[in-house]
Amino acid sequence: MKVNRHKLTERIQFWSFISPALLILLFVCIIPLFTNFYYALYDWNGVSSNKLFIGLENFSKLFNDPKFLRSIKFSARYAVYFLVLVNILAMTISIVLAGSSKRLSNIGRASYYIPCITASAASGLMWRFIFRNGTDTIYNLTGIEIFSKSWIGSVDLSFYSILIVGVWGAVGFYVIIYVAALLSVPNDILEAASIDGASHWKRFWKITLPQIAPTFSTCILLSLIDGFKVFDSIMLITSGGPAGMTTSMAYGIYTTAFTNFSYGLASAKAIIFFAVLLILTVIHLSIPGYSKRQ
Repeated sequence: MKVNRHKLTERIQFWSFISPALLILLFVCIIPLFTNFYYALYDWNGVSSNKLFIGLENFSKLFNDPKFLRSIKFSARYAVYFLVLVNILAMTISIVLAGSSKRLSNIGRASYYIPCITASAASGLMWRFIFRNGTDTIYNLTGIEIFSKSWIGSVDLSFYSILIVGVWGAVGFYVIIYVAALLSVPNDILEAASIDGASHWKRFWKITLPQIAPTFSTCILLSLIDGFKVFDSIMLITSGGPAGMTTSMAYGIYTTAFTNFSYGLASAKAIIFFAVLLILTVIHLSIPGYSKRQ
């Protein structure tokens, strides 16, 4: 009886601690997800009490909609560029900070993390001003032709303006992660390799990189998802323009629901968006050796 009471007490304690998190997950994630599946089967403006059941017609509309297909292409292109740039920059900065003094490293990490905690509205307005007025000033000072063009209104440069803002705002987050991983690498192994004559590059490639492989894999996945989720910089800087060339999947869901008042179609877009992220996550986690690295 004492054993059973002890187990019962442990179970009560377990569920009392975990139930708040489960309730939040249920009401914030799971129920809205299944509700979204329900709304995707209807033609509904989000306001009227009448909903017209149309089955999978919303999905067929999307796959025949060139604007939606273009938003998928934009999101995929942005995610690839974002993933590569943010990880290369964050890793490079982290190597410099990890090799610096503790005081300089702390100042550097705080400095690079400031854009991450800056309000997106403030940073978006700042970058919008830079792209509208600052580029002309740079052109007058340097004479570089590319700064004479409109970075927001140009079809070619609008993509890169969004990319610059996204990388600038996110790189500090990944710097913090990479610095923590680099500082966790045992110094005795690096010192032994240095005594054996290994160069800085060989020590990084043969020792440091394998040691931080789990962190690197996690950052790859996080940056891939963050790239596909780009929204606030588009909303604040280009509003999807010019001619819808910077409309991402996330921004397309927003405009469909809250500008065009087509909640059924927006729900179908959200399901496809969720499916894309889920597939990418499963593919990443199924890479041979990933579970061992974790």
